[in-house]
Amino acid sequence: MIPINIEQINVNDDIVTIVNILKKDLDEVKKKELLFEIESSKAIVEVESPKSGILKIIKNIGDEIKVGESIGFIFENKAELKKFDIKKYNKNKYSKEKSEKSLSAKALKFAKKMNININELKRKKIFTEHDIKAHYKMLSDNKSNLDTKTKFLSEDFETLEIDKNKHSEIENISFSKENYIPCVCSVIIGNFKIHEFSKKNNLYFDNILPLLAKLVSELLIDFKNLNGFYHLNKKNYYKKINIGFTIDINNGLKVPVIKDCASLTYKNIKIEYVNLLKKYMENKISQNDLSKLTFAISDLSSVGDVYFHIPLLAVNTSAILGVAVDTSNNTLSLTLTYDHQMSSGKEALTFLVGLKKKIINLI
Repeated sequence: MIPINIEQINVNDDIVTIVNILKKDLDEVKKKELLFEIESSKAIVEVESPKSGILKIIKNIGDEIKVGESIGFIFENKAELKKFDIKKYNKNKYSKEKSEKSLSAKALKFAKKMNININELKRKKIFTEHDIKAHYKMLSDNKSNLDTKTKFLSEDFETLEIDKNKHSEIENISFSKENYIPCVCSVIIGNFKIHEFSKKNNLYFDNILPLLAKLVSELLIDFKNLNGFYHLNKKNYYKKINIGFTIDINNGLKVPVIKDCASLTYKNIKIEYVNLLKKYMENKISQNDLSKLTFAISDLSSVGDVYFHIPLLAVNTSAILGVAVDTSNNTLSLTLTYDHQMSSGKEALTFLVGLKKKIINLI
């Protein structure tokens, strides 16, 4: 029996939602066959079968699932399935979690004495008295560093606790370090006047993103390492180039995806972009609109006066392009965040130089 557990989708989410179940309970499935679709705050991700066998589903569409939680199992045969008792499994799982997450009496006493947040200790998996004392020393050292840092300030300041979502995002960014080795490479294009460029290339309200999607998709055909993901010591390459773009206006951060960009004309990419933008503004983005991301673009060019932009990698991707325009200096910056497990600095720079040349030819 192999559990199907939910992995971290992006740095912002500890909980995801099951939006689609692609197979029936007790279906026979093959390894890597698609089983579920789960939604985070940014995207919809497909869950594959870890091996061939019989699928047992234990969750429903609409259920909210914690990262690491099981949504089903794969059994090798009917005999193994027949022996499975979900109630016994849940009971053993609960007992194990309880034993793993219980603080010893001495540890609990020390934590209360030093006014340390118990829930934070459990979240960070700190349970023994020795580890709690080390954690307390770190907190004390941090406070001492803060006191040293601020004692020479002439102005008073106020300290506020960060909200729950931001705290979760920070913790998950630390978690993501285990999955990616992010690196950054950047190029600058001078004498770039966004309004003149938009007029010449018939851009939609000075929005360079659809054009970038077309140019990037043309390049990615020869840069497979930037259109895939690294997992379990293996490089995985996507068969199609599906480019997502970040948007965060009124309805929260989303990453709608333009499918199969390499096969679309620039005109069709613009049409698809406008359609997705309209859906977002009307809060009608569908599950399909957010699925199958292979490469992302985070574009701040419409903001203006932004010299540099370094975005974070999305889950199950190996690169994301950050775009910024500084109208005061007439520059366009292109920054590629990439996974060093998939690509190299030389390859990333070659990609950016190729994109730069394509844009210069259009100025």
